[in-house]
Amino acid sequence: MGRLLKTEQGKAGTVVVVVLLFAAMGAAVVYLMSDINGRLYRVRPVDATLVIEKGRKLPWGFAPYVPSTPELAAAYAPIPLPAGETLPAIEVFEDRSDIDRTLFGLMAGWAKARFGAKDAAQLEQARLYMERLRILPGLSEEQRRELARLTADMALGEGRRLLIDLEARLVDAAAQFTRARELGATDPIEVERLSREVARLLATLRNPPVDVPAEAPLTGNTAASAPPIQKTSLSAPGPQPVSTPVAPLDVTQPKPPVKP
Repeated sequence: MGRLLKTEQGKAGTVVVVVLLFAAMGAAVVYLMSDINGRLYRVRPVDATLVIEKGRKLPWGFAPYVPSTPELAAAYAPIPLPAGETLPAIEVFEDRSDIDRTLFGLMAGWAKARFGAKDAAQLEQARLYMERLRILPGLSEEQRRELARLTADMALGEGRRLLIDLEARLVDAAAQFTRARELGATDPIEVERLSREVARLLATLRNPPVDVPAEAPLTGNTAASAPPIQKTSLSAPGPQPVSTPVAPLDVTQPKPPVKP
């Protein structure tokens, strides 16, 4: 009877050990899956924004990414989506730099498409995307060069819009000076002076002077085929000797005089 009882107790102990072993293995698997999931990132649209999410410390699930520093928090804040924009399928990333490069591809295209827009809201959206691009920390060197080109293109567009606004303001100023002339302003001389100045500025804006390109240097075959340049002295010429014409000598014998 005692031997049977010991056998039963031994089997129960073995079962407990096996259960504990499986529980430990399960806990290790859950921990590893949670650690892997906690390192993942993804980007997905939520309402009218693009949200960057980070994996939870669980085997599954994501939550909005909240960085620990203000700089990163600004870089990964929700991004306003352009109206009617279609996004690719949700993709999961293992590294944060992959998120940066994906965001660059999206926002660079959105900004570039709005550089020539006339709507003030779209222009402001393009500026917003450019500001977000500049603070992404994980861009590649090629993307940084592309960002510099985009910044230059945006500056060109801004300059053009300023010139258009300037022309419109000058046209309005010319109309005001014409009205002042017609109604008899107190200082007609100043009216005429300003009218001429506005007309000159408008003419310059509408017909800017064409710069003559500088001559290209002679290189290669061009230099070889160019005619030689004759050297001239830069000093003042001195007095030149005057040549006196000399009569030719008559070497013939004189004729005898003729007798009468």
